Amino acid sequence: MNYTTLAIGLFALLTGICTLYLRVKHPEKFRKLNVMKEKYGEKTGAAIHTISYTILPIIAGIIFIIIGFMGESIL
Repeated sequence: MNYTTLAIGLFALLTGICTLYLRVKHPEKFRKLNVMKEKYGEKTGAAIHTISYTILPIIAGIIFIIIGFMGESIL
């Protein structure tokens, strides 16, 4: 078990979950979301922001946690 990789994975997973929570409960707190919507349009800007700040951190966190449990290091 690699604790550093687990910690990084847990941090990434929690970041993605917190972003998801804030996106649902307090979307006005995302300044970058409004900028992306203005620059790329309503749907495309929201999609880019969702993928970048919510989905990718959750996926990366899950992968890093699995790698950490296998005893491997990402560093």
